[in-house]
Amino acid sequence: MARREELTDEQCSLIEPLFDKPPVITTRGRPRRAEREVNRESFALPKLEFKDAENLKGFEGLLNFKYENLNLQNYQSWGKIAAPVAV
Repeated sequence: MARREELTDEQCSLIEPLFDKPPVITTRGRPRRAEREVNRESFALPKLEFKDAENLKGFEGLLNFKYENLNLQNYQSWGKIAAPVAV
């Protein structure tokens, strides 16, 4: 079994310049817009309810499952995240 060794800070500072740094992504004067959108306060989680759940048990229930058997309650969203896309 191979031994795992941790690098010291000095060793890390020596090899760090060898790795490529990820590019900074900007979108037409709106840098880090996606980061702002993602860091917003989140809503409470919605609840997923199965209608007629007794008839959905077992293999036969799986085969009889339809989208109409689901009910999503208390779903909230911030709306769309609009950003330009290069094609």
